[in-house]
Amino acid sequence: KCLGKGGFGISYLATQDSYWNFEEEPKTVVLKEFFSSGIEDGSERFEGKRVAMAIGDIESIRKETDLHSFLVKFIDEAETMAFFSKFPGCRVRGASSVFKCDETNTYYYVMDYYDNGTLEDALSSNGPMPEDVLIERVMKPVAIALDTMHNNHWLHLDIKSENILIDDDGFARAVLLGEQLLIEVVEAGG
Repeated sequence: KCLGKGGFGISYLATQDSYWNFEEEPKTVVLKEFFSSGIEDGSERFEGKRVAMAIGDIESIRKETDLHSFLVKFIDEAETMAFFSKFPGCRVRGASSVFKCDETNTYYYVMDYYDNGTLEDALSSNGPMPEDVLIERVMKPVAIALDTMHNNHWLHLDIKSENILIDDDGFARAVLLGEQLLIEVVEAGG
């Protein structure tokens, strides 16, 4: 099932076999496919199958160096999510398993899936949260995630209710976004 399409790729709801997730049961995950909207190749998706319709040489659409730079950013996005998800108490959406699929000739990574939706969804359907719940389950986890990012010289430029997921335990998890909205701060001279 397609969940959405962004600048770097298309996200799908998927099932990860227990062999790959080191758990007893298969688990639901989000699979993100590298498919930059700036590099449209005419592909269409039908019932979970990728069907390519050639519209010419991809180099004529986008230089190979540009394609490579998009791929590097896609992989960096996954590595950044994986990095921050390993900090104790830092509730961010995690990512793992960056891999290339020979059948589709593109790259993918796996992200945690939470079926409780976003903070915006929760507020829209349930109304305002009690203050103690808001503080403990939303404000504190988001503040810890932002503090962890800042301590590691990263800034999140788009914190809002639609970019905060509610995990399976009912706590907020910050969604780390692409390069325009999550930037690494590099000190001058270093």
